[in-house]
Amino acid sequence: MEVKFDATDSFNSVPLPPSARQRIRNSDEFVARVPESIDMLKCTFNGKQRMYALTTKQGIGNYKLHRVDNNKNAILELFYHDGKHAMMIIN
Repeated sequence: MEVKFDATDSFNSVPLPPSARQRIRNSDEFVARVPESIDMLKCTFNGKQRMYALTTKQGIGNYKLHRVDNNKNAILELFYHDGKHAMMIIN
């Protein structure tokens, strides 16, 4: 499952020429993707959807399972990012 945080839609209310708006969308400047080193898992338990993140400590091989559901901040706390990303997209 791919999870990313995308703030490009926050520019919709800003008056920009179409070419500038397209450059913003194409640049990925305002998109943060969960690193490939973090596995995202989605499951259904008692009829409710849950989302987990599986992380590993480099070189040690220890794994940790984090229940994050659709909590954007819980996911963003798992990796470095610049804090500009507003909307979570799950594919």
